[in-house]
Amino acid sequence: MTTHSIFRLGFFVLILTNAALIFLLVKGSGTARPPIPPDNGASLIQIIGDKLNLTKKQMGQFEGMAKQHRKTMTKLQEEQKPLIQSYFELLKSPIKQDSSDKLLNEILTLEKEKLTKTYSHFEELKTILTVDQTDQFDKIVDDILKVLLEGEKKLPPPPRDF
Repeated sequence: MTTHSIFRLGFFVLILTNAALIFLLVKGSGTARPPIPPDNGASLIQIIGDKLNLTKKQMGQFEGMAKQHRKTMTKLQEEQKPLIQSYFELLKSPIKQDSSDKLLNEILTLEKEKLTKTYSHFEELKTILTVDQTDQFDKIVDDILKVLLEGEKKLPPPPRDF
């Protein structure tokens, strides 16, 4: 076999390989991509609206309340971030108990505000509900808590040593 024949064979192998790759890319692997999860705030609004069977008017009011609540929570979280960073920066220096206590109290104050604002938000929601919807609201409080606390999922257990 001459060098020219080897190059010709290699060329055709590469052409066939490229054609196969293009075919697979165009055809796809047969599995669709997983759906993009909806925005947690938007999905929670929809879940609550569906479970309470809110009317269009009520849903509009609730969406406005939720939008305002989300803005408030974002603002509080943004205020809290630098405080938390500063608190943990204290680990790098000799600890000054006064600084540590002051930062911790500021963080706790913001956390308390977040909880009270969320509680007030759901109290406000209850004001637009009918009697039947209020009874249903009482039943879904646990569902709401699960969604609100899902960021605090347990860490997986450590791996076993063999």
